[in-house]
Amino acid sequence: MKKKILIIMFFVVSVLGTPLPTKAETSINHRFFREFARALHDRDVSKLNSMTEPSVKIPEIREDTPIGGLETLPSPHKNTLVMIGSFQDDCFDNRPGGCARRIAFIWEVSIKNNKISKIKVVSDVANPHMNELIITKEYKEKFNKEILVPFYFPFKMTHVTGKISGEKINLYYKNVKLKSVLQIEAEPTATADELILPKRNRYKPVALIKNYKGVIGKIPAGYELIFLSDKMKYNVKLTGDNKNYKPNSDELIKVANSLLFVKEPRGMYSEENSDRKYQDADSFYRSLDKKEYVEFKNAKLNIREKTSFENVNQVLSRTEQYGEVRISRDGAHPKRQVYVFVSVSQDGKRKMVVFDAESGDKISDSRNWEE
Repeated sequence: MKKKILIIMFFVVSVLGTPLPTKAETSINHRFFREFARALHDRDVSKLNSMTEPSVKIPEIREDTPIGGLETLPSPHKNTLVMIGSFQDDCFDNRPGGCARRIAFIWEVSIKNNKISKIKVVSDVANPHMNELIITKEYKEKFNKEILVPFYFPFKMTHVTGKISGEKINLYYKNVKLKSVLQIEAEPTATADELILPKRNRYKPVALIKNYKGVIGKIPAGYELIFLSDKMKYNVKLTGDNKNYKPNSDELIKVANSLLFVKEPRGMYSEENSDRKYQDADSFYRSLDKKEYVEFKNAKLNIREKTSFENVNQVLSRTEQYGEVRISRDGAHPKRQVYVFVSVSQDGKRKMVVFDAESGDKISDSRNWEE
C-alpha cells in the first residue's frame, strides 16, 4: 500500500515547473499544457480557442481570481489527463506567506493531435463571492469605506460581477439560467438623513430593520429599493424576465434588511486581534451553554472553525448545497477572530452561529438570517 501511494504522488505534474513524464502520459506534449496553463491564467480566449477543436467549449470559471497553478494526474483513458486548476488568492493580510491557493476546478481532458478534443467537468468549486470581496476591498482601499453586501438572495446565485466608476460601486449577483439579477449600487451622498428622489416618482416609503427607512418602487423588469446608510446612498434593484424569474417586492425588502443587519452597534468589534491566541473551536464549543448553540443529533454535517471575520462567508459557502446564506461583514474588523459553527440535520435543516473569539459574544445566528 505504501508503495502504491508513493507512485501516485510521484505522478503529480505541475505545469509551473519541470514536467515529469509518466507511462500514461508519454504521448502528451507537456509544453502544450504549460501554454494552456498560461492562457488560463491570462484568460486569453483566442489562445484557448486555438488550442481546442472547434466543437470543444472551455468550461466557464465563475471567479475572476487568477489561475495560479495547474496540475495533471494520469487517467486510465488513452490520451487523457485529469487537470486540477488552483486559484492564487490575494494576500489580504499583507504578510509573507499570507497568500493561499484554492482548488478552482477538476477537469478530465482528452488530447488529439496536440489539440484538446474533449473536456469533462469533474468538479467546479469556484466561489463567485470572491469577486465581491475583491471589488469591495478595492473600494475600501480607495475611499476608506465599507460597502454593505447582501447575505440573503431570492434566487440561487451563480455569478458575481462588479465595477467601480468614480466614487460609485456596482455589484451584480446573477443566476444566468433564470436570467435574474440583484444589483447593489452605492455612492456617497450629500444628504446624510434625507432621500432626494426624482420628481413624479412612484416610490413608496418602506420601513426597514434597525429603524432604517427607505423607498421602494416599480422599475422596468422588476423593483428598486433606495435607502441611506453611513452617508452612502444604496440603490438595490431586483430584476428578471418574468418568465424564468418573476421579481417580488417582498423579496427585495428581505435583501435590503440583510444588507443592514448588524446585531451589535457599528464598531463594536472594530479592533484587529489576529496576533492573539484563543482556544480552538472544539474547546470553545464544549464550553458553550446548550441554550446558546448545540449541534443536531446524528447531523449529516457539522462545522466548527476558528477563522477571521472576513472568511466567515467562505466557511458558510461549504453548506450551499442546502441553500445559500451569509452574514454581513459590516460592523467588525475583517481580521478579528471568530468561531463559526454550522450543523445540518438529516432532513437538511441548519443551525449556524458566529461568536467573537475574544469576548465570547454571539455576533449572529441563524435566527436572524434569511435563507
